Amino acid sequence: MLKDQKAAKMFTMLRNGCSLATIARKLQMAKRTIRKYRDKNVLPSQIPRPIRSYRTRLDPLDRYWPEVEELLSSQPRLKPFALLQHLQRKYNSTATPGEQLPVPDSLRRTLERRVQKWKLQHDVNQEVIFPQVHHPGDVIAFDFVDLNCLQVTINGRQFDHKLFHAVLTYSNWEHLHVCHSESYEAVATGLQDALYLAGGVPKRVRSDSLSAAVNNLSAEKEFAKQYQALLSHYGLQGHRINVRKPQENGDVESSNGHIKTAIDQALMLRGNREFASRAEYQEFVHQVVTQRNTKRQTKLLQEVTQFAALPAQRVATFTCYDILVKSDSVVRIKRNSYSVSSKYIGLQMEARIHQDHVELWYCGERVEVMPRLYGKDKELIDFRHVIDSLIRKPGAFENYKYQHHLYPTTRFRMVYDTLLKYTTQSSAIKQYLKILHAAKHEGLETVDDILRWLLQEGRPLSAAEVLNIVAAKQQVPSPTEVAVELPDLTEFDSLLQHKDVYDDDQDQDGETAQAAQYSVFESSGCEVALCSYDEYRGAAGAIEGTAVADDSRVAFGDGG
Repeated sequence: MLKDQKAAKMFTMLRNGCSLATIARKLQMAKRTIRKYRDKNVLPSQIPRPIRSYRTRLDPLDRYWPEVEELLSSQPRLKPFALLQHLQRKYNSTATPGEQLPVPDSLRRTLERRVQKWKLQHDVNQEVIFPQVHHPGDVIAFDFVDLNCLQVTINGRQFDHKLFHAVLTYSNWEHLHVCHSESYEAVATGLQDALYLAGGVPKRVRSDSLSAAVNNLSAEKEFAKQYQALLSHYGLQGHRINVRKPQENGDVESSNGHIKTAIDQALMLRGNREFASRAEYQEFVHQVVTQRNTKRQTKLLQEVTQFAALPAQRVATFTCYDILVKSDSVVRIKRNSYSVSSKYIGLQMEARIHQDHVELWYCGERVEVMPRLYGKDKELIDFRHVIDSLIRKPGAFENYKYQHHLYPTTRFRMVYDTLLKYTTQSSAIKQYLKILHAAKHEGLETVDDILRWLLQEGRPLSAAEVLNIVAAKQQVPSPTEVAVELPDLTEFDSLLQHKDVYDDDQDQDGETAQAAQYSVFESSGCEVALCSYDEYRGAAGAIEGTAVADDSRVAFGDGG
C-alpha cells in the first residue's frame, strides 16, 4: 500500500517535470498508480477506503464464539488469554496424538480483536490508572526481589537469595539489602538501614500485603504487632496496597526490574558470578546501587529537608520465642527442627530469631548459635548433640527419625555400608557409632581423614582399627602425597656408549675440532640424521633463547 511519504516524493518529481517512466523507475511504482494519484491530486491517507463486508476465509471462531460471548456477558472483565486457555482445556483434550488441535495458540490474536470489538460495542469500561504527584519526604516504598535467576555462587555453591528493595518515591533514591526470605527480620533490618542511610524519616511507608507486615488472616488485614511497633518507633504511617494491585506500588515495582538488570549487567562486566563470601557480594551490590544513586543526589537533598529526625536508637531486628527442650534434644522454631545439646533437655529457653541465624539464651546468657533454616519442615541435626546417648542405646539407630543426619560426610556413609557387608547389622551399628563417637571427641576432620586413607588403601575397616590409629596419633598420608621412585642416574651413561667424548685438549686447530664433532658412528639411518643435525648446529650456532654450556651468564628468554 502506498504511503503518504512516497506519494509526496512522487508529486515533487511531477512538479519538477519528470516523466512517468522516470518516476516509476526511481520510486518502484506502477505507472497506473502514478496516474491514479496524479489525477485525483490527493494523498493515499485522504482517500476513504470502503469497509469490507465479506470474509476472505472461514471464521476460526465461528464454532466457539457463542460460548465466548456467553462468558463475556456474565464476566465482561475476562481477558482474551483466559478465554483461550478455557477453550483449549475444554476442546484440545479430546484431540488424538498427531491430529491438528481444535483451538491452536495462533487463535489468540483473532480472539483478542474479537473481544476488543465486543467490549466496545457493549460499553465495557476498563480500569483507569491515575498518575500520582510525588512530594519530597512523603513516601518510602519497599518490596522484595528474587535474584536466584542471576546464578550467583559463593565458594562454588549456588547462592539463593532475595533483595530487600526500598525506594524514596520522590527522588527514586534506592537501598538494597541481601536476605534469604521475606521475613520480619529482613524487613526490620533493611528498612532501618535505608532510613539511616537516607538521613531521616519520611511521613509514610508503603508495602504490599506480605505476611511479615500484614496480618492477612484477620478480616481487616491490620498490620502485624511487630511491624506496627517498628513503625511507631520511627513515627511512620503504614500503608499497604490492595491484593494483586502491584501498580499501586509502581515506584518500587517498576524499579525491581531495572535493579535486577543493572546487577546482571554488572556481573557480566565483572566476568564471573563467583564471590568469596556473602560480605563481598553485599559490597558488590552496594557499589551497583551507589552508582545508580549518583544522579539522584539533588532530589534527595530536597527530601532530606522534609524528613523527621531519626530516633536515638534502632529497634531490635530479631524475634523472640519461648521454647521447651524436649526429651529428643530437638526444638522446633518457625516450623523447623534444630538439635541442641542434651544437657538442655527439660529447660525453658528463649530463642532469638535473627535474619541469618538463631540464638538460644538461658538465664540471660547465649548458649547456642545456629544457622537459620528457611521454609518449613527443614532439619538441622548435629550428631554431636546425640551421639553420647546413642552409643549407649545402639538399638535406636536403625529407625531413628533423623538417622540421615548421622553421616557427617560421604565417607561415613561409605564406612557404614562397608561394615554392613562384612558383619551383622547389630555389629555394624555398634562399630559405626564408636567411630562417630570418636569423631565428636577427637575431631571430625581427623577421623574423616583416617577413613579416607583406609578406604583408599583397601584396608579392613573396623572401629578398633580407627580407634587404634587415633590413639597412636598416627599421621596418615595426605590425599595429594604422591610417592615417586628416584631414577638411577647411571642409566644415563648408556646414552653415550656410541658417541666419542669431546676432549677440549684436542681442540687445537679446526681440523681436530671438526673431527671431534663428526665422529664416526655405527652405520644406521638414525646416525646419519644425527650427523646432519650436528653439522647444521655447527653452522647455525646455539638455539635462540638458550645459553651455551661454557657460558656462565644467565639464560635469557623463556626458551619458547
